[in-house]
Amino acid sequence: MTLLRVDRLSISYSDKGKNLEAVSTATFSLAFHENLAIVGESGSGKTSLAGAFLPPKARREKKISGSIYFKEKPLWEDPYPPIAFIFQDPQAALDPTMKIGHQLAEAIFENKKARYRKALSLLDEVFLPNVERIFHCYPHELSRGMLQRVNIAIALAKNAELIIADEPTTALDITTNYQILSLLQTLQEKRGFSLLLISHHLALVRTLCARTIVMHQGRIIEEGKTEDLFAHPRHPATQKLIASAHFFSHNKELPSTTQPLEAL
Repeated sequence: MTLLRVDRLSISYSDKGKNLEAVSTATFSLAFHENLAIVGESGSGKTSLAGAFLPPKARREKKISGSIYFKEKPLWEDPYPPIAFIFQDPQAALDPTMKIGHQLAEAIFENKKARYRKALSLLDEVFLPNVERIFHCYPHELSRGMLQRVNIAIALAKNAELIIADEPTTALDITTNYQILSLLQTLQEKRGFSLLLISHHLALVRTLCARTIVMHQGRIIEEGKTEDLFAHPRHPATQKLIASAHFFSHNKELPSTTQPLEAL
């Protein structure tokens, strides 16, 4: 069954009177409980594509044509679709003037006491230590890895059926990279949400996603099962992308999500 369907989606920007097309006629679908990756070189249009799913106020500088359907209904007709985002810079995604707990509580639509209990539960669910202390911390008091876990907790608070993760490990070291991606895998198996992962890190894509889309110069040039696509890339741009990647391991397993985090 289809959760998300994108039909001939094009995205362009206006720059000094010129119309610059970032994405051209992208068409793809995502099933319930599926992990789908979108990969491509820098400037290929993958992040612009993810921006089409943002609320209207966040994408007003873009010109968008085509259609996006969420559970077979036009996405943009629903002001609060069950979609959450995890961005590449975890610190920029949070308000530096607000404590972690307050930002997390804003995503929980319950009474004050229930919000507090649920916020602690969500911080615990993403394997953060000392959750009561973290609840009262400001973003600058936590590491980037911890902040990204907070952002994942906020996504979980929204009970999202689809999480769009746009380069969620770019600002993190390699060990934390694997921890975050493994955490997403664990949570997806537990909660059953679908994951749209946008990444240039092909080793992590290969580990996490069964199906992959390749973008080049704003167009989808190839799509298929991840293992098949990586083993037998057809398009020259895909071949170059894979040839330039340094895979860390062919082992499918990631380090444990419960591996100790750095101390506060």
